Amino acid sequence: MKKIAVLLAALMLVCTLASCAVISGPEQTHEVFELSITMQGNFVRQSGGAYGANVIMSTPSVCVAFYRLEADTVHNYSAEKDLSPALFANFYMDKYMLKEYEIQREDDLVYIETNIDVDGTEYTYFYTFYCGENTYWVVEMSCEADKYEEARPEFVKWANSVTLDQ
Repeated sequence: MKKIAVLLAALMLVCTLASCAVISGPEQTHEVFELSITMQGNFVRQSGGAYGANVIMSTPSVCVAFYRLEADTVHNYSAEKDLSPALFANFYMDKYMLKEYEIQREDDLVYIETNIDVDGTEYTYFYTFYCGENTYWVVEMSCEADKYEEARPEFVKWANSVTLDQ
């Protein structure tokens, strides 16, 4: 009887710890048009979505939105015709976000971190920027702000896994 009680207590502890994880599940490579990204988690994919996202993938605790802009569209609004990820980040945030931001770099990764209140809940957004031959991409990863420090290393790992096949 004691052994069963100990086993049940251990099982409850494991289940409790597993449910507290912000990101869990298998690592998979996902294709979004010509973009590939490798992420851990059981993501549900939705086409279209809020604020013009082409594809949204989500788990109960994390959302990843993919925004694809054709080069011609970007070039119509930008004096620069050959944008680097940092210049594209400036263009995108100025045109679509209308908010103060700070572009950051970590190795080859160009990103912006910002908090946004959505219906009384604070979320942290991690935007990354990519330039292909004919397209520009924004990958937006977000979670509740109090879970961000745990999620951030995975967000960086996922962002560094992005490839464009053009």
